[in-house]
Amino acid sequence: MNRKRQNNKKTVSGDRLPDNRHEAQCWREFEKKGWTVTKRGWPDLICYRGKELMVVEVKPRGDHPLKRQQGRILKALARNGVQSYRWAPDSGLVPVGTVRDLRKENEELKAELAEYKRAVKLFKAIGRTR
Repeated sequence: MNRKRQNNKKTVSGDRLPDNRHEAQCWREFEKKGWTVTKRGWPDLICYRGKELMVVEVKPRGDHPLKRQQGRILKALARNGVQSYRWAPDSGLVPVGTVRDLRKENEELKAELAEYKRAVKLFKAIGRTR
């Protein structure tokens, strides 16, 4: 039988539980804590409770990194006051956009800039030799 047909359990929000088992596990945990959870795309889950709002990117393991764009978007949301997290069964809820994350992102951007400057210098040197 098709898995999507088996998974027709409605949740508090009226949505169907996600097929992804980690997302479904995370969903159940947050509903037990009073959050209304919805899944409409990316980030994986958007949760709200009263005036609180949080976005959650679900990963299968705590050591599974966010994709570069996921990290940038979650950090931008965090800088603008949206609680942003990554969640995995083995590590639980971990905030994204902390000072440590922002420092790491700053270091990554500095490294990208240095690489770009080296490439520009190389292209200029190649242009002078022709």
